[in-house]
Amino acid sequence: MKTLHYKKGFTLVEMLIVIAIIAILASVALVSVGGVRQSARDTKRVSDISKLQQQLEVYYSQNGAYPADLATFSAFAGSEANFTDPLNDPYAYAAYDNDQKYLLGINMEGGTSAENEPNEVDALPTGLAAFSISCTEANLGYCVGN
Repeated sequence: MKTLHYKKGFTLVEMLIVIAIIAILASVALVSVGGVRQSARDTKRVSDISKLQQQLEVYYSQNGAYPADLATFSAFAGSEANFTDPLNDPYAYAAYDNDQKYLLGINMEGGTSAENEPNEVDALPTGLAAFSISCTEANLGYCVGN
């Protein structure tokens, strides 16, 4: 009588099922990581703007006025200042009221609740004719000023 010898291993169907499960799990993980990255970029934006505010106050204490534009401020701050967000979009800046006040802003991606920061400006200040960022929460604009 002949004995049958079965080879040990996985069938093609079993392998395809495992690959499909891994692909589904990987896609779910990638989708959830996207929101975390968005939130991290928004947090970096808030941090950058806070640092720029500190450097603006140093500029003001030394010059008696805020810089008229980012080029002037960039020359003062040098490499210590970061004038672009994590996606390389430039931060918006405007000085007004004879350079005694300023507004600094960027559009957020919506990954953080920075719109509820206590020092955030939600409307265009009186005396500032135009600003390149809409500071309203509906447009995810984050603006700060003095």
